[in-house]
Amino acid sequence: MDALGAGGLLGQVEDRSVADVLAWLATAPLTWRKSITHVAIGVSATYRAAIRTGLPHTRVVIDHFHVVQLANCRGPQPTRTSHRWGVVGPPAPAAQP
Repeated sequence: MDALGAGGLLGQVEDRSVADVLAWLATAPLTWRKSITHVAIGVSATYRAAIRTGLPHTRVVIDHFHVVQLANCRGPQPTRTSHRWGVVGPPAPAAQP
């Protein structure tokens, strides 16, 4: 929940560094920080590290938009069946002369 209770964006930091995120968190009241149970972020190891340091009691989740975006960027992946054997089945035996 955000500070206004509407589930919106809380704030943004200029840089993508752990120090900047921690500095932003330090501006919030301690009671508010302790009340946070979950934090939704994009796919960012830096932000995850900052949350783990600044809010160690919270559960970090990746937001739906970034999960779908990451999956779409990878493109279609062959399934084990189609990649190994093809759609029909195992390869036909070699023709005997």
